[in-house]
Amino acid sequence: MKKLFLLPVLMLSLTLSAQGSLKGGIHAGLPTGELADISSFNFGLDVAYLWEIEAVSGLRVGVATGYDHFIGKDYEKNNPLYNPFFQDLLPKTIKIEVKDFGFIPLLATGEYDFTSKVFVGLDLGFAIGTGKDQDSGFLFQPKVGLNLLEKYQLYLSYKSISSTYATSTFGIGGFYKF
Repeated sequence: MKKLFLLPVLMLSLTLSAQGSLKGGIHAGLPTGELADISSFNFGLDVAYLWEIEAVSGLRVGVATGYDHFIGKDYEKNNPLYNPFFQDLLPKTIKIEVKDFGFIPLLATGEYDFTSKVFVGLDLGFAIGTGKDQDSGFLFQPKVGLNLLEKYQLYLSYKSISSTYATSTFGIGGFYKF
């Protein structure tokens, strides 16, 4: 049984380039869906390490992490206890204060260069909530971007984190390759 497990690991390690590349970047986004009710803006830092897959030209796989911060936004909702007969005692709406919150993503990442300038990418993994009563969840983030010069990348993305709220953003980001 151990040999069956080690065979795919050995095959993958033989196809990876011995030398990988480190990159760091920033991103910003606008919350969508339910998240737009409680957050007005998203920004963060990213770090990734990718290895070239020698068997497939232009394909890189690796790991990524960082910090994803969301600016909280106050909102009002209908008071479930409101009764028109007691309107002087209970308000019709309740103001809800939402504090800033964040995630630390732990991701598997991949990129494929269609041309020397255009790439697509995908991040899959788990986002750990950093707040006291905040849920963690599965993270999915497809990207499309441009390779600029040799050291820079600029990309557009859609990010979704399955937690208490349908946490999703449309964003823009950039990387510097070390």
